Amino acid sequence: MIIARPFRPSTPTQAMALQRNRALCARADSVLVAHAAPGSRTAVLAQDVLEWGKPVFVVDHPANGWLVRTGARPYALQTVPSHTTM
Repeated sequence: MIIARPFRPSTPTQAMALQRNRALCARADSVLVAHAAPGSRTAVLAQDVLEWGKPVFVVDHPANGWLVRTGARPYALQTVPSHTTM
């Protein structure tokens, strides 16, 4: 997991958030999306990541079925650990 702040402290804009998210997805080996409504900025980003040839995982839920049909892989919540150690 990467926690990054690629911009100096300021009030982020939508454009800055998109730029940050694209930069993080570009560095990632794969991307997990909890939910992306069709046509949303998250959905567009997920589809871009798929076009880059990187795996995109989505929470296995009927609301994400459309994204699975476009190439994302379902990810069962049961596979998420119940606790983490840092």
